Amino acid sequence: MQSLFIAESLILREKLELAARFAAENMPILIMGEPGAGKAAFAEEIYRRRNAECAALFRINCFSPPEDWYGGAAGAIRQGRGLFFNGVDGFNAENQEAALRLIEGALGRAFIIASSRLDLEQMALNGSFRKDLALRIGVFPVCLPPLRQRPEDLKALSVFFLKHSAAACKKKITGFSDSAMERLALYSWPGNARELKNRVEYAVITGSAETGLVEASELELGRFSAAGSGIGPETALKDAVDFFKTEFIKKTLEFYDGNRSAAARSLDIQRTYLCALIKSLGIDGGV
Repeated sequence: MQSLFIAESLILREKLELAARFAAENMPILIMGEPGAGKAAFAEEIYRRRNAECAALFRINCFSPPEDWYGGAAGAIRQGRGLFFNGVDGFNAENQEAALRLIEGALGRAFIIASSRLDLEQMALNGSFRKDLALRIGVFPVCLPPLRQRPEDLKALSVFFLKHSAAACKKKITGFSDSAMERLALYSWPGNARELKNRVEYAVITGSAETGLVEASELELGRFSAAGSGIGPETALKDAVDFFKTEFIKKTLEFYDGNRSAAARSLDIQRTYLCALIKSLGIDGGV
C-alpha cells in the first residue's frame, strides 16, 4: 500500500509516530478532529504503517444501520483486516450496541480504529454515548489539529492537490502566484483539508492557465459567505433564501460525510424532502 498521506508539520508527524506505536501493539485508536481535518487519511496511514502488506481497512459508515455493515465487518475480522469506524459520534443506540458486540469479539483478532468529530467522553457524560463503548475504542485518543494550525501542511497539501488536479484536467498549471500563496496562508480554513482540496480543484478547473499559475482571485476563498456571494440590499428575497438553503445543506452534508439520511435527521426533515431540495437547488453531493 503506497502512502499518499502528507505530514510536513512536526506536530502531525509526532502524533502519527505515537499512534503507530500503539497500533503496532493492536491497541484501539480514536482519532478526533474538526470536519475535513484528515481523520480518515490519518487512519489509513496508521494502518499502512502497522502492516503495509495487509488488506485494506474495512470502513464502517457509522450513520448506516447495523444490517448494512455488521456482516461485512465480521467477515473482515475473520480475514484479519482492520476495522475503521468512521464517525462514531453519529452512532444511534442500536448502532452502539451492535458496535460494542462486534468490537468485543474482535479484540485481539483485529485492529480497531475510529474517528469522531465530537468528544465521546463528554457524550458519555450526557448520556448520548455508551460509556463502555467509549472506553473500548478510546484506549489511545489522538486529536488532529486543524489545518489553520499547520502552515507546513497547508503549503504541502496545496501543491499536492494542484499537481493532482492539473494532471487530471491536463492543464499546464505548475504552481501558485505569490498573491495566491499569501491568500492561502491568511485564510482560516473552517473546512480544513477538504475545503482546501475543493478550492484548489475549483481554481484549476475554472482558471485560465495563461500564466501557468493559480491566481488569488481564482481560488474564490470565502465565496460561501454572504459577503462574497453577491447577496445585498437589491437581491430578491427568494434568491437570498435559496442561497442560504444551498450553503446550509452543503455544510450539513459535508459535516456528515455526504450521508443524506444523517443530514436529514440533523435538519429535522424527511430524507425524501432533502433529496428534493438537493435536486431543485442543483447541489452536487451526498448519498
